Amino acid sequence: MDELKALAAEKGFSLRELLGEPEKPAKQKTKIKGIARYRNPQDRNQTWTGHGRKPQWVVDFLSAGGQLDQLRI
Repeated sequence: MDELKALAAEKGFSLRELLGEPEKPAKQKTKIKGIARYRNPQDRNQTWTGHGRKPQWVVDFLSAGGQLDQLRI
C-alpha cells in the first residue's frame, strides 16, 4: 500500500484521487461564544456581547434615556 501511495505522490496525485474515493471532510470549526460585555440591571442573567442585534432589554433601556456604558460589566 505504501508503494502505491509513493507512486501516486510521485505523479502528483493522492491514492484517494486515483481510486475515486472522496477526500476526508475538513473538520468544522467550533463556534466560540463571545464574551459578555453588557448586563441587564433588571435581570443579572441576561447579557449581551455587543455584537449583532441589540436585545430588547438593551433597546428598552436606551429608549428610557439610559446610556450603553451604564450596562457595561
